[in-house]
Amino acid sequence: MSIPDFSAEPFLAVPASACKTPQAVRLNTLDKQTPIEVSILLCHKMEPAAQAHSLMSRESYARKHGASEEHIARVTAFAHQFHLSVSAILPEQRLVKLQGKIVDFERAFRVSLSHYRDS
Repeated sequence: MSIPDFSAEPFLAVPASACKTPQAVRLNTLDKQTPIEVSILLCHKMEPAAQAHSLMSRESYARKHGASEEHIARVTAFAHQFHLSVSAILPEQRLVKLQGKIVDFERAFRVSLSHYRDS
């Protein structure tokens, strides 16, 4: 599998992922060198059927419905290109946890993080 250079690819916003917070008041900026951890939720290999309630072991469920190795590899490659480290990979939960400095997350996800107060 060829992993693209994510920093050179055009930005693709996930539909409905942008939230407007008209009542929020920005309090201050954050120290960009502060380390944080972010959880990335990946899609199912195969969506679980809503009707079917057959008993299945955790291992069988993870193999059938967990995160794919390809998606995990792409998130891992993305993280490394932006100087983020992978702190946990939980395929059965479809979860990858990333750690890094705020400045690196801002660059990777094209966001600006701050402290806000809901007014």
